[in-house]
Amino acid sequence: MFVEEDELNADPNKYVVMNSNTMTWKNTSCKGFSYKLLEKVVDPRKGRSTALIKLDPGTTLPTETLDERCDILVLEGELNDGHSLHGTHTFIRSQPGDLQTLSSQTGCVLYLKRRKPIRKTDTDRLLIDAKKSNGNLTRHVAPEYFTFTAISMALRLRAWLMSTPTSRFLPMTMQWETKPL
Repeated sequence: MFVEEDELNADPNKYVVMNSNTMTWKNTSCKGFSYKLLEKVVDPRKGRSTALIKLDPGTTLPTETLDERCDILVLEGELNDGHSLHGTHTFIRSQPGDLQTLSSQTGCVLYLKRRKPIRKTDTDRLLIDAKKSNGNLTRHVAPEYFTFTAISMALRLRAWLMSTPTSRFLPMTMQWETKPL
């Protein structure tokens, strides 16, 4: 996906801060698809890339068979991944070999991380809608998809989202909106 980019923030022992507000969206050869690269590590065993992805309204990317695990968090808008439609604050994990067709009729901004599988148990697709869960993930995630890490992450994300009632991040503009108390 980010083939032309060199390694970026590849040293895990270094503290890194990137202000995405000052970064420009990089266009790609696919019309309506742009990104801001946050991390890229070239390694056959532990390779990964992390980026903010923007799909303009009406954009559909070509179908691909994933070579690596792909984690997506929908920050704004609605995303169709070829399986179903996902709204804001939905976490999707797809595994190597899965087919993926990213599209958005409304436009969306995504946090996307691609990496080699970490454990042998990472073989199932995972879907968590943090806005709908109300702390009870069993209604929204099939039992075979449960892993401690994913549930823990979803609960932390939901707690963070609910702890900031007076402000919200608007990824399309890369700005924070603050509401008076």
